[in-house]
Amino acid sequence: MLSKNTSSLTLFRIVNQSSIARRQPLPVLCNNEPNLITHTMKTNYLHPVLVSAVLIVGVTRIKAQLPTLDPVFAGSGVLDVPIIGSLHDCWAANLLALQDGSYLGISEVTLSVPEGYSGQGVLVKFDQCGTFDPDFGTAGVSQLAGAADWRVLPEKGVELANGSFLLAGTTNQGFGAVSTNRHTAIRVLPNGTLDAAYGMDGFIRHSSSDGVASSYGMDLIALPTGGYVAAAVQSGNSNGGSRALSLFGYQATGDPDAAFGTDGVVHVPKSEFAYRATTHLTSSSTILVAYGRRFVNTIRIELSAFTLAGEPSTTFGSNGVVDDTTAFSGVNGYFEDFAAVLDDQDRLTVMGTLDQDNIMLIRFLPSGARDLTFGVNGRLLVPHLGTNLPPLPSRLKILADGNILGIVHAGTSGNVPGTQWFLLNESNILANDDQPWVSLGFKKASDAIEIEEGRWLVLSGAQFPAGMAVRRFSMDPVALPSISASGSSLITAGSGPGFQWYLDGSEITGATTNSFEPLSNGSYTVEMTDALGCSAISAPFELLNVGVPTTDPTQSISLTGPDAYGMLTIRSDDSVPYELFDARGLLLKTGTITAGYDQISTIGLASGSYTFVLRSPNGRKVFRFFAK
Repeated sequence: MLSKNTSSLTLFRIVNQSSIARRQPLPVLCNNEPNLITHTMKTNYLHPVLVSAVLIVGVTRIKAQLPTLDPVFAGSGVLDVPIIGSLHDCWAANLLALQDGSYLGISEVTLSVPEGYSGQGVLVKFDQCGTFDPDFGTAGVSQLAGAADWRVLPEKGVELANGSFLLAGTTNQGFGAVSTNRHTAIRVLPNGTLDAAYGMDGFIRHSSSDGVASSYGMDLIALPTGGYVAAAVQSGNSNGGSRALSLFGYQATGDPDAAFGTDGVVHVPKSEFAYRATTHLTSSSTILVAYGRRFVNTIRIELSAFTLAGEPSTTFGSNGVVDDTTAFSGVNGYFEDFAAVLDDQDRLTVMGTLDQDNIMLIRFLPSGARDLTFGVNGRLLVPHLGTNLPPLPSRLKILADGNILGIVHAGTSGNVPGTQWFLLNESNILANDDQPWVSLGFKKASDAIEIEEGRWLVLSGAQFPAGMAVRRFSMDPVALPSISASGSSLITAGSGPGFQWYLDGSEITGATTNSFEPLSNGSYTVEMTDALGCSAISAPFELLNVGVPTTDPTQSISLTGPDAYGMLTIRSDDSVPYELFDARGLLLKTGTITAGYDQISTIGLASGSYTFVLRSPNGRKVFRFFAK
């Protein structure tokens, strides 16, 4: 039972299409900055598929229609997730595909409490059809409280071999200048409850390098050895704490790995503030971490590479470090959000906020040098093309066809928070949505997962109003089943591919296509099943005209019986083909009635209702009878 003070997260399902690889790249134009590439066209670029190319003033422009929600998911395309408490804010952090075929959403929420605000981690487990797992948490939702810590915000997670979950995040104890943030590992049992045998009540809190600085857990990756590494950044707080990049090693069980670094920890001091670490594992088993560093009022990307033992990788950059000189603005002087993705060639593409209106992509080679074949000097500008709300890069994801999908939180007209996306191939912007399609908040992380080729779940967090959403888009709009009459048949406009017809709530055997020829009056429905096995039922269609004579009025056809001997008696002016169906619509017998009078035996039929259909050259006539 939920209290009256109940907020909600929202889950959506969205489908994409997989024909992107066949699209022609969109030419890009150089702007006045010689080492940038920008796409300057203010056309309504919406999505990478169903794209038509139009040649205007010698420039190929790509237009695409807006993708639509898949309403089969959760029966409407929207799955509301109840959160107990007064929800103030929400960050959507991570989506995981689990061993059992379901999905786990990891989020961070802020609740209004008497002291001000309290943070909690929220885990949501649901299947591909948008149904909560009743055995997980409370009806599919688990809210993680951090004992004495007022803030518990998990950022990333992995599923352990036994079905438990290891989460990397932050706990915060105290308020204001006396608060202390610590990188924290959390182990959650398969049922969504904290593992009391892990650390202290399910939490292992790590001190920073000097015990004072604020430490934020931001990423977690699996190693080929079976263990895990979490990356965190330490940004000295008002108490004057140190600044460092920190890595924490964990065994396959999630327990700290003392063999990693020094007693399980690697601290790399930094002279400036650090922000938002993202961690990647290269094909050569190098741990590659990208993060932001503040220089006065600008932010620069820095990369650090480590061996599996936590030692600097001497083959990368300068003793394992690359400091790129591109000046990013961040937002309000802080690099609150940026994204990075590693492709199958070990090239790292990093995205950050360049200025009030644009974001910048930089691609690095495995050596740490910029990839000079990417954009100009290894950099590519993606314009926001929108309002004065600065864009916040959130996620980069590699598509099945090798292209990159970028997700950016941005502003729409009137400064309404929304989400911008773009599609990128080797070096060109294929499509750029300059009218954000999701009004889900601002300054929130997003995650995306391709559940099968062409089908995507996208997770977003929001503050206005507070909540979380998962959407699945389709460039082939998904139509829910609806029934209409076409001649003597009923048809459904549902997208399919699977169908099952019902009469008065009972399944009609063999009626599994998108059309059906009814044999009797009643309430018809059709169930549509999509490629993932998720179903939707149409509204009832009341059929009232079956049995109304449709033959030539000059022709007389009649049926009586069955009589005491189980015989049906049929009178017809001509020889007429007939069909006999049971109540489920199953065809039992066919034949031809001779002209004049004819009889058919019903002996052997089970007790129940049957339909007898006579067809003449001018139409048909339907009779219903009951066999005892």
